Amino acid sequence: MGLIGLIRTLAIEGMKYDIKSNAILPYGGTRMTEGLVPENVYKATAPENAAPMVAYLCHESFKDSGQAYEVGGGFMSQIRWQRSKGHLFPLDGGITIENIAANWDSVTDFSQPAYPTSAADAYAEIIKNAG
Repeated sequence: MGLIGLIRTLAIEGMKYDIKSNAILPYGGTRMTEGLVPENVYKATAPENAAPMVAYLCHESFKDSGQAYEVGGGFMSQIRWQRSKGHLFPLDGGITIENIAANWDSVTDFSQPAYPTSAADAYAEIIKNAG
């Protein structure tokens, strides 16, 4: 999440100069992964199979900024931050281990996920709870 925060901040700061900031999260066939995955998977995740995505992200026609992409073995996808529905605990002594345990299903419920795209989105529930 630190990387996501960094690229989003760089995207905002770079916007006024038409500088884009994106990141790839590569699956890589490296010396560290050699022997840990099947040989065909190791070869499929060679850096040359991720390099075209890097080149595309750097191309002047590419418009997106502040995004992260998963890349490897011919598979490419955009990554986004998803969070559970969550639970608001009362600030007047309601945040206790017992209350967290009692509401854990709500804290971790992804049946209605949220997709924050900015700091304002991420803080909306906190602001609502703080009054």
